[in-house]
Amino acid sequence: MSDKKQTKQVELQSGAFEYAHVSPFKLNAVAQAERKRYIKDELDGVEPKPPTYSITHGGGKIPGGKELPTWEQEYDYTAEYIAELRTELDALRDEHDERNQHVEVPPAIQARFVDLHNALDGWDGYVKTVSKLGRAMQYKKRNVGFWLMFGKDMPEDDGWLKEQAAIGIDISEVSDDPQERFVYWLETEFVSTDAEYLKLVAIVEGRTKEMQEARLVARSIFQHPLG
Repeated sequence: MSDKKQTKQVELQSGAFEYAHVSPFKLNAVAQAERKRYIKDELDGVEPKPPTYSITHGGGKIPGGKELPTWEQEYDYTAEYIAELRTELDALRDEHDERNQHVEVPPAIQARFVDLHNALDGWDGYVKTVSKLGRAMQYKKRNVGFWLMFGKDMPEDDGWLKEQAAIGIDISEVSDDPQERFVYWLETEFVSTDAEYLKLVAIVEGRTKEMQEARLVARSIFQHPLG
């Protein structure tokens, strides 16, 4: 049995290039490794978690007059719950705007305004952190895919970099790291248009028809014995 991978070809303005698909499981492992690194280095080792809120349950009295115990239950904020809070905040704002501005807002309403703002600010901060983490994972996964599929096409010498310097491009911050240097070359030399770049992204992310079919087959193979 041959160990040679089946190759395909992609047409770019700079030429026709052969590539072999990379296992999506390998790229997912790369993304998970980047997730661990990002949390360790960028988030000081703190796993991003959604903010929480508490609800008091129980209470009341039985017919004999005995008071029933209460307890606090903590819940994670969800997108649906946050949508409810935003609706409530908008309603309070509208109600306040309709009132005479010289009429003092009741303390209970002021406190609710503060609670809603704090809750929404906490959620927005969480979403921002998770979004940055997700982009870092996607960026690393995509660039490693580029490297494994098209790294062989990068020139071995730095003539292309000298040509960039000759036409006035500042190359002082081009990384010496092989993968980062490759990504810079891919973005500035290998592809000629946004459409070409997106074509390579689709190949790496398995959004071509052939890759989607291959993933369905792989999924059925793995799911059958597990089932």
